[in-house]
Amino acid sequence: MKMKTIAWVLLTAIQALTNEPVLADFGIQPVVTTSKTMGTAESVALSNGHLFAGCRGSGLRILDISNTIFPADISGYDLAAGLSHFEFSLTGHLACIFADSNLVIVDIREPNHPHEIGHLYLNYAARGVIAKGNHVFVIGAHSLFSIDISDPTQPRIATWRFFQNTPLSIGLRNHLLVMTQYHGVTIFDVSNPDSLNILGQRDIEELQSSYQITFKDNFALIAAYNLGLMVLDISDPTHLEAPHFFQENANYSLVGVTVKNNRAFISNHVQSEDQNWGLLQVADISDPMNPRILSSTRVQYTAWDTAVMDTTVYLAAHYDGVIVYNLVDDSTLTRKFSTSSFVLQDVAVSGNTAFVHQLDFGITTLNVSEPASPFILD
Repeated sequence: MKMKTIAWVLLTAIQALTNEPVLADFGIQPVVTTSKTMGTAESVALSNGHLFAGCRGSGLRILDISNTIFPADISGYDLAAGLSHFEFSLTGHLACIFADSNLVIVDIREPNHPHEIGHLYLNYAARGVIAKGNHVFVIGAHSLFSIDISDPTQPRIATWRFFQNTPLSIGLRNHLLVMTQYHGVTIFDVSNPDSLNILGQRDIEELQSSYQITFKDNFALIAAYNLGLMVLDISDPTHLEAPHFFQENANYSLVGVTVKNNRAFISNHVQSEDQNWGLLQVADISDPMNPRILSSTRVQYTAWDTAVMDTTVYLAAHYDGVIVYNLVDDSTLTRKFSTSSFVLQDVAVSGNTAFVHQLDFGITTLNVSEPASPFILD
């Protein structure tokens, strides 16, 4: 175990046990102190002072962000192991989770005690879910569903449509629902959610994969994987023009995009000849058709999804869990905190000796006579 990691672990543990901000005193970047692993974080969302993280392997985790830089993992809703796909969306006091073929409605009114109140089996593998008001829009296999959750204990299918080409992702702006498909895009009017009226369609032959859709003014910004950022003008959804594609590097596969004012936070999976890693970029989208990259931050694993609150950016970073950044000068990200795939179980201190127990690493004995420079004892 590297000496710097030991310092992180020990100092973070002391902070967790004493509630004292010892980390800042030593200028060391902290790692998570939670005793429950988050699994691989792939999606994040903010609601009522809490961060919700969709984690393959542990389901939905709920973090208290009253201290925005140091989120505390307070609870979660566990899902069955071995799920091939997991999506969630929030509306009011409900978390709508689409896991494989199951839509699960979870009451999150008390974030410390989330509990399931409704369930619907759809017989389609999950690809995307968006909840708004009393309806949930779900895509899976060759179908788009509108599900009525006005009674969340008894969710029911209000209507659905079948498509020859597989749906890839969905996004909702006011009454317009944008759905990408294999080789195309379709826009629906969902002002009446009990009917899915098609307003317009556009064939996009090169489109084979997309992960996320968000919006800036009258433009849909679509994470189109190996095609980069796909920008579609939806000002007239009945007559869709050809989209614009932005890709800084052919090795970047774009899997997530979040918009905050004139900034887009772009999440990438990067594949080079000898390794894979992640990249989070900040882009100026004052002109959505011509994005301009302001800064890039590399992470060890895939950068999946972001949620932004004021100048704090939360990144779902796969095995690194959730990484917290501070946005400086509206352009540069400074890393402040991260969760980790390893779990710190416990720490005990006796005099100048600390005993640190980490899951998968066992017990390590440290000399802490100088807390800023602990070292391993033989």
